[in-house]
Amino acid sequence: MNKLIVRILIVGNILSAAVSFYFIREMDWNDEWGVYFKPLTTDQLLMFVSVLNTVPQLFAMKLANKLKHRATDKFKQNL
Repeated sequence: MNKLIVRILIVGNILSAAVSFYFIREMDWNDEWGVYFKPLTTDQLLMFVSVLNTVPQLFAMKLANKLKHRATDKFKQNL
């Protein structure tokens, strides 16, 4: 897997989590949100969802890389 793509994936997920964290903090005054996120706090749920979002991205990247190599091998065999 290309290291640059993995770095972009990590930086993108960190930026997404940071923006989400900012907006969660902006809504901190609303006590009704606490009930919505039970049994986790808003911060814990944000971290949990951020990690969960990374898993399918990694699987998709590995599958795309595998398919790319398979197509390249078939192309080389046909030459």
